[in-house]
Amino acid sequence: TTQVLASSPDERVLHSSREGVYSAARDRQAEARARCALEGFGAVDLEVATLRRGKRSHALRVAMTQEGEPILTATAWFVADGMAGLAHDHARAPDVPPPGALQSYAERADNYADWYPFWRSVEGRPVQWEEPHPPVWNTWMRLQDTPLPLDPVTEAGRLLLWLDMMMWNAADAPHPWPPPYLAPNLDLAASFHELAPGEAWLLCDAHAPVARDGIIGCRGHLWTEAGRLLASANATLFCRPNPAAAPPAPDASTRA
Repeated sequence: TTQVLASSPDERVLHSSREGVYSAARDRQAEARARCALEGFGAVDLEVATLRRGKRSHALRVAMTQEGEPILTATAWFVADGMAGLAHDHARAPDVPPPGALQSYAERADNYADWYPFWRSVEGRPVQWEEPHPPVWNTWMRLQDTPLPLDPVTEAGRLLLWLDMMMWNAADAPHPWPPPYLAPNLDLAASFHELAPGEAWLLCDAHAPVARDGIIGCRGHLWTEAGRLLASANATLFCRPNPAAAPPAPDASTRA
């Protein structure tokens, strides 16, 4: 087990290469440049444990805590490159315009400057702009200032970022803004089919067909401009009242 303490000068971090996952001393100058915008959130502890290790695979569990409180837990499998096995590809990308044929959110939204700070670091070009619409989110996304290509683990993290954020955007689509509820992820299960570290634009293809009893079931896919399926995911969202919105009207069954 390796513990990563953001407040410790002896902190060690995980790296990955074709030879596997290993622990190395922290490059504090490089990390300071990367984390300068996040310092205000405070330090976190990462406890990394090996669940199983074989000749061609390595399973890790990561537990994140902050001041003793759990934040999230993740399990990841790393496998060797070029393994023999069944091979087929019947995936078909949605028939949507390429990113070059679409306007960005910054061009479409008059209040884009008021959007969450996250949108300063990314660019999105939606296929469908008018709302509300069915719970489907087809949007081309790219990082603004991240040089490509990325190493394999960081690239998987980039794909996971899009898989995580696309689900709520599909779930929110049929409802007026601001929504009466927000819905953070309870879980996210992702499968990586292929990496494309040099591809800047990726199509987020998310669907949230059913929302009921405070739970929203979602599925999503990531596609390249050439129509290659890079990753798939399923997520469960948990509804919580939105403090910025008017309270929803009570159900008829709860009225006096």
